[in-house]
Amino acid sequence: MTLLARKLDQLVVMDDIRITILEVKRGYVRVSIEVTEDIKLHRELIYKRAVIESKRKGLDFTEATY
Repeated sequence: MTLLARKLDQLVVMDDIRITILEVKRGYVRVSIEVTEDIKLHRELIYKRAVIESKRKGLDFTEATY
């Protein structure tokens, strides 16, 4: 794991991913995440549900449509 400290409006860039810190307020951080169309981006809960549903259907998660 990498831990980075960023200020508002600063970026973290990884190849085809750009993360911008938008707001820090009341213990929450708002971020903007820009990715290319070939990268799937999910909240953790949605991702876990998709993995479970894929396994239930006998699919590889990469084959699943969600």
